[in-house]
Amino acid sequence: MLVDANSDLYAAATRPHNSSVAQRPARVAIVSGPDDIALSLDEVAALATSSSTPLEAVPQATGHGAGAPVAEGAVLLDTSRLTGVSIDPASRVAVVGAGAAWSAVNAAAEQHGLLGLAGSAPSVSVSGYTFGGGIGWLVRRDGLASGALRAVHYVDGSGRSRTAADDAADDVDREAMWAFRGAGGVGIAHTLEFDLVPAPDLHAGALLWHADALPELSAAWSRTMGTLGGSVSSSLSLLHVPPLPVFPQELRGKVAVHLAIADPDGPVAAAPLLDAMRGAAAPVSDSWGPTDAAGLARIHLDPPTATPAIGDARWLDASTPDIAGEVLATAARDDAAIVMMEIRHLAGAPARRPGAVVSPPGDFIYHAVAVIDRFSRERIDAACAGARSVWSSADAGSTPGSWVEGAARVPDALPRTCGHGPRRSPTSSTRVPASAGLACSGDAAVQRGRATGGPPAGTTAACTDGLHLSFETDDAPRRITQACPSATPCRTTSSGCSRTRLSARSGCRPREPTARGRRAEVETVTAPGLRRSGGSPAASAPHGPAPGPRGPRPRPRTGGFRSRTARVTARS
Repeated sequence: MLVDANSDLYAAATRPHNSSVAQRPARVAIVSGPDDIALSLDEVAALATSSSTPLEAVPQATGHGAGAPVAEGAVLLDTSRLTGVSIDPASRVAVVGAGAAWSAVNAAAEQHGLLGLAGSAPSVSVSGYTFGGGIGWLVRRDGLASGALRAVHYVDGSGRSRTAADDAADDVDREAMWAFRGAGGVGIAHTLEFDLVPAPDLHAGALLWHADALPELSAAWSRTMGTLGGSVSSSLSLLHVPPLPVFPQELRGKVAVHLAIADPDGPVAAAPLLDAMRGAAAPVSDSWGPTDAAGLARIHLDPPTATPAIGDARWLDASTPDIAGEVLATAARDDAAIVMMEIRHLAGAPARRPGAVVSPPGDFIYHAVAVIDRFSRERIDAACAGARSVWSSADAGSTPGSWVEGAARVPDALPRTCGHGPRRSPTSSTRVPASAGLACSGDAAVQRGRATGGPPAGTTAACTDGLHLSFETDDAPRRITQACPSATPCRTTSSGCSRTRLSARSGCRPREPTARGRRAEVETVTAPGLRRSGGSPAASAPHGPAPGPRGPRPRPRTGGFRSRTARVTARS
C-alpha cells in the first residue's frame, strides 16, 4: 500500500531515529509482511510509469543510520512492521523480521539463557545493523553480528523471493550471503536467521567520572588493555552530559569520562580494568554488576529519542592505547562541538563465517558524535579534524561505515583487502563475489547494479587496480566507498560484463551476447564532487525503470550498498 504526504503513516515512516536529514519521498510503501514487498515494487513501478518519473525503492526500518536525503525520486519502503521473533533454544538460532528491534530479540532470547549480538542502542533494527557488520558488547568473545548470520530471505529486483545462504543451490544466493555479512546485502531483506550465544553470567555497567580525571583514567585504561580476558569489551569516552534525570545531578551539563564495560562470563576477567580505574579516581556513579539484556543495552547511554546527529569514526590499530588520552582530550572543553567521543576495544574478536566484514579490521574504533542543532557543521568538522590529527598515527586504514552518523557517503568503509579468488576460510573477508552488474569509471565508481528478470537486484561487485567500490547501506540511505589496491583482475559473471584487466583509466566493457543471453548496459551518473576517469565530470544519463516480466520495476536502492556514481542495468 502506497501512502502520500497527507497520511499519518507517511509522517511516522519519515521520522528516522537520526533526524539530521529530512525525508520527503514521493510515497511511502507500507510493508506488513514479506508478500507485500513484491506487491509494493509493482505499485512503485506503476507510479513511475504513470508519472513518467524514475523512482527508487528505499527500505528503512528505524533509520538509525539515516544520512542521505530521501526525496521525490524515491519511495520509502517502511519495513518497521516486519517484527516477528522466533527463538529455537535447542539450535540456538533466531528467526526474525528485518524490522525487529534488538530489544525485542534479546528479551525473547534471554528467557533461554541466550543473547543475540546486539549493538549499543536497543531500538536499532537487526537488519541494517547486521548487514553493516554489527559491533556489540559481546564482540571480543563472539565476533561481529555479521559472522553469526546464517541465512537471509529477500526479494530480488524482479520481485522473486530468494534465500541467501552458504549452502544455497544457486551461486547467486551464495554470493549474496557474502554481501549480507558486512557489505550491506542485496535486494530487499525481510527475514534473518542468525546464531544466538550463551550468556551464563552477564555482567555490565557504566561508570562516570568528572572530566578532570581524564589523564589518570585514560592511563589506567590503556595500561590494562593487554591484560584483559577475551570476553571483556569496553569503551572509554568523553561525554558532554545532557541535563537529564538519568544522570547524576553533579554531572548534568558537565563533561564526564565514561567507561562502558561488559562480560557475558562473569565479573572476574573485568576486575583488573575496574580496579585500575577505580583506583585512579573515585567514580561519581558506578552501575557495574549482574544485569540482563535491557541493562546491557543501557551502558552506552545512547539518547532514547530521535537526534540530529552527525559524526566520525575510524578503525585504529594496536598502538591506540598510547594515544587514547590525547585523542579524548580534544573533546574535553566545555564548548567542544563533539558531544561524545569514544575509543572502543575489540582486539581478538573471532570471525565465524566468511563474508565482506566478519572480523574487525583494527583492534580499536575511534568514534565521535555531534548534534547539528547545537553547533555549525564548520565547528564540528574542525573538532573532528583536531581529533584526526592525533588518531591518524594509529590509523588502521578503513572506517566502520555504520558508525558515521548522518553521512551520505563514508570513504573506506570496507577493508582494503578486496581481491578475486575462491572462497576462503572464515578468518578471511577478502572474497570478491560475482556481480549482477558492474561498472567502473576512474576514481569514482562501482556498484552492485540491478538485474530485472535475471539475477537478484544488487549482487555485490568488486573492482581492482586502485579503483573504488561504492555502495549504499540497507537501513540508511548512505553511500560507502572503498579503495581497492589489489592488482588482481576481477570478473563479473551474472550480467555478462567482464574485464580481464583494469587500470585507473579503464572501464567495464560489456560483452554481448553472453551465454545467458544478456548484455550489461552501463550508465555513468556522477554525484557532485566525484570525478570519472581522466578527471572530467561524467556525463549524466537518464535512468528509468527497466522493463521486466511484469512491466517496469523500480530499482531497489537499498537492502544492500548501492552506488549513485555508476548505474548498471542488466536487461534481458
